Amino acid sequence: MMNRKEFYEYVKDNVKEYLPESYKDAEIKLQEVEKNNGLKLTGITIPNGDQRIVPTVYLDSLYQEYIHGKDVDSCVGDVADIRIEAQGKAEFFDMGVPDILDYEKMKDKLQMRICDKEWNT
Repeated sequence: MMNRKEFYEYVKDNVKEYLPESYKDAEIKLQEVEKNNGLKLTGITIPNGDQRIVPTVYLDSLYQEYIHGKDVDSCVGDVADIRIEAQGKAEFFDMGVPDILDYEKMKDKLQMRICDKEWNT
């Protein structure tokens, strides 16, 4: 059985086998992300072409499934499925990115919110 780090690396090294040809040149990256509540998760990003918005697929819950008996290659396939499913959403949000990057267009839409740690779990 692989430890957590080995599992993450295995997913990174093998996920392209489960993705369409359009992902063949993707620079796949693992990254640790700290959420608002201080929780640290490990995610994988798989860019597709020149997309400006790239979804992060979190691997922590899949690792838990793996240590409870799920086949590692099935976990890798799940990562690919999640990424493909997220493609449409990413394309939708990508259309608005030029405006989001323009402060003058967005400054009147900016808001601040205070988030309670317990509420954000």
